[in-house]
Amino acid sequence: MPATNGQRTFNFSFIVPENKTDDMEKLIASHGEWMRQTHSIYTRADPNYGFLGTLVDYYWSKSPQMNNPLDPEAGTTGNILYSLNEVYTRPEGTDAHMEAAPSWESFEGFVALIGELQSQMIMSGEVIQSMFADEE
Repeated sequence: MPATNGQRTFNFSFIVPENKTDDMEKLIASHGEWMRQTHSIYTRADPNYGFLGTLVDYYWSKSPQMNNPLDPEAGTTGNILYSLNEVYTRPEGTDAHMEAAPSWESFEGFVALIGELQSQMIMSGEVIQSMFADEE
């Protein structure tokens, strides 16, 4: 199921110095494992997962941070940009995710790393444009 307008997102972005990327990627792997154990991709209602089963999409991405994003010839900063993206069918999914988060074994380490890094979060953001804008 692709993301559609009105669904809710949980997005994190991180600027990670190169010397912290191993720590970040260990947390990403741990988070992915926890997500697979505790969430279900929404294809139909599944009472076994409750609101955590309203997850439409989940992925991390990474890229070198550019000195000038419009001029690749200007090189990179030495930092890596990471982005965590989750899409839920409704706000209760993002709320349930945050309630469940402390059960993740690496949660405290993740919170500590966030405190060290430049990061931004969109919590329960609303999808306002998608390829499937007219679908409900």
